[in-house]
Amino acid sequence: MAGPMNPYDAVPPEQRGMSGTTKVLLAFGIGCGVLVLLCCGVFGIVGFWGANYAQKSFSDDPAKAREITDEIVKIEIPESLEAQGSVDLRVPFRGDRLMSWAIYASEDNESHLILGEFAPALADSGDFEAQLRESMRETGKSDDEDLDVLESETYNATIHDKEASFRISKAEGRQSKQTYWQVTGQFRGDAGPAILIMRLDADQFTKEQAIGVIKSMED
Repeated sequence: MAGPMNPYDAVPPEQRGMSGTTKVLLAFGIGCGVLVLLCCGVFGIVGFWGANYAQKSFSDDPAKAREITDEIVKIEIPESLEAQGSVDLRVPFRGDRLMSWAIYASEDNESHLILGEFAPALADSGDFEAQLRESMRETGKSDDEDLDVLESETYNATIHDKEASFRISKAEGRQSKQTYWQVTGQFRGDAGPAILIMRLDADQFTKEQAIGVIKSMED
C-alpha cells in the first residue's frame, strides 16, 4: 500500500482528458508566472508553496478561458479552436492580477492560440521583457518536433489606440514536413501589456485567415 503523501512533493495537476498540447501550453503559462514571481520578488512565497499557489491559478473551464479572453481584447477566435483552459495569477490576499492566459486548441492539436496579459509593473522590468521574448521564441516550436521557418514578415496593427507589431511566419516540421502559420506579437490589452502566440495548420488555414485574427483585434 502506498505511503502517505509527502507534503513537500509537488501536487500533480488534475487530469480531465486534456490533450497533451493543452497541458504543455498551460504548464508554459504557470511556469512563466512562477518564474516571474520568484525572480522579481513580487511576493514572498517560495518553493512548494509558490508552486502550489500557481497551480491553483489554473482552470480547465472553457467558460473561464473565454471570460479572460474578453478581458484582454475583443478577438475573433477561429471556430475550430476550442477553449481549453486558462491561468489567472493574482497577488495573495490582495487579489491584484499579475498575469492571465487563455488557451485554445484544435481537436487534432495541430493548431493553437494563446493570449496572455500582464500587470504593467511586470512589464516595466527589463528582465521580464527578455524572458517574454525568450518565451515567444520557445513557443515557436511544435510540441514534438522542431520547426524551420520558410518565410517571415511583419504585420503592423493598431490595438487599443496603440501600435503593435506581429511576426507572421510559415514554418515546416523537420520530420513531418507539416507546414504551419505562426503568429507572435505584443500589443496593449485592456489592462496592460499583452501577447498573442498562434500556430495554425497550413492545411486548414490560409495566411489571410491568420492575418484576419490580428485584424479582428484592431480598433
